[in-house]
Amino acid sequence: MFATLLGRTNATTQNEFLQEKNIEELATIKLYPNPTKGNLTIESLEAIASWELINVYGNSIRKKLVSDESLKKATLNVSNLATGVYFVKITLKNGNVVTKQLIKD
Repeated sequence: MFATLLGRTNATTQNEFLQEKNIEELATIKLYPNPTKGNLTIESLEAIASWELINVYGNSIRKKLVSDESLKKATLNVSNLATGVYFVKITLKNGNVVTKQLIKD
């Protein structure tokens, strides 16, 4: 029983660590202006590997692999998108993935 309890404690600790890491990663990436009518800027403290624009149905609208190994800022023109809610999935060079909500005016 002690081993089971200990196992749960370790799992809980690992989950808390992962949640803290995800919160920290979210804080390192900014989308602005949000809401937007035209250009959206993605800015990160870590280098960006790729980004993907996704609609509320989970369909990929646009993807881009970043060739610049040190790019920490990207601009997307979203003026041709319909008004609504979208998601921007950002993959960083360190392997972390962050998804943020975008509101298109």
